[in-house]
Amino acid sequence: LREIAHAEVLVAFTEAVPCRGGYHLETGFALGHGKEVWVCGPRTTVFHWHHGLPVFPDWAGALEHLRRLEEASDGR
Repeated sequence: LREIAHAEVLVAFTEAVPCRGGYHLETGFALGHGKEVWVCGPRTTVFHWHHGLPVFPDWAGALEHLRRLEEASDGR
């Protein structure tokens, strides 16, 4: 959790093989600490329905979003 506390963004990869739920705790922790959270894959926990949380079908979708953010910040 220390790494999440120092991060700007948490990317939750949910399309992988089901796990025991560690990323559910990490997502809730990040949201509770005001971190930006991106979901890559299907919503799998109540935290993924948090208002304004970006949800992408896969990592390629998240990368495209990141590129658009970078272009916007560069004034393109």
